[in-house]
Amino acid sequence: IPSPKPVSLGAPVAKALLADVDPETLGLLAPEQGGLGAALWKESSRQLVDRLLPAVQLPTPSYSLNDVAKRMFLTTAAAPAPSATGLAPKRTLMAQRIEGLMNLGAVGEAWNLFALADPTLIDPVTLTRLVEASVMGPEGQKVCDAVPSLMAAQSQQKEMQLDWQKTLLVCQLRGGDKKAAELSLDMMKEQGAKRDTFIQLLERNVLGKKKRLPRHLTPLRPTVLALLRESGKPLPSHLYKNPAAYLVPELVKAKAQRPKARVNLAERSAAKGILSKKELAAVYQEAATGAKKNDKSKAVKRAKLYYGAVNEEQPHKKII
Repeated sequence: IPSPKPVSLGAPVAKALLADVDPETLGLLAPEQGGLGAALWKESSRQLVDRLLPAVQLPTPSYSLNDVAKRMFLTTAAAPAPSATGLAPKRTLMAQRIEGLMNLGAVGEAWNLFALADPTLIDPVTLTRLVEASVMGPEGQKVCDAVPSLMAAQSQQKEMQLDWQKTLLVCQLRGGDKKAAELSLDMMKEQGAKRDTFIQLLERNVLGKKKRLPRHLTPLRPTVLALLRESGKPLPSHLYKNPAAYLVPELVKAKAQRPKARVNLAERSAAKGILSKKELAAVYQEAATGAKKNDKSKAVKRAKLYYGAVNEEQPHKKII
């Protein structure tokens, strides 16, 4: 039997340390998921991006433009080229992306993007705003679980400690622990917290039994909205006129003193892509079934038409 010929194994596998992944590149959307591609920021300097992003007023009136903007913020892509000046940017790209998502009402996506990121990339103001808004959303339990550690990490930001305490209190109420909420309220008072709208609402309508809401509820903050929803009281119409987009998904779930205000907000928001068709349909259904019989507003009529069409079993009788 002839001896087998030697087999060439070729060059050995090269060894090298992998470079750290730039945390600014992380995203939730790959191209096959609707992302805009890894070369999204190619040929764009960081200086140009930092100048243009804040100039874009979101949400725009266009559903399509808002959808593209949302996908841009969520895309996994290489970061823009560093500025030629060599100066460090004032804000990270990650913070600007999260802020952009918030301005589009995409609070859940903003939180999930943050969960991938290094928390130190997010400035204190943006982080506080994100956590406040996320507590009521679909990721609320995860957010509340993270609040104590995030709060501890932000302990040096003395001017924002009251905001963090309010968010923690909302989480305690969300978990059904009113005793802990009462204790948190006492601590806030001992630390000199002013009797603002949040504290009034908490004392009078959530922990207390008063039916009338405080007069001044605007500018509406997420923590105040959380207490309003906790109170179960119908909300005055002016809160539905021009709220921040990041409040809309949860605001339309709250009862309104006048259903037409809620329906009008839901329709405007759906036209911009802030709300989904499913969320708009839920508002229509509740307005159609819960409005008073003598409510002749056009908004409620539209809701009833939609609800009637959806529930009509005979195709030839459907009106839309």
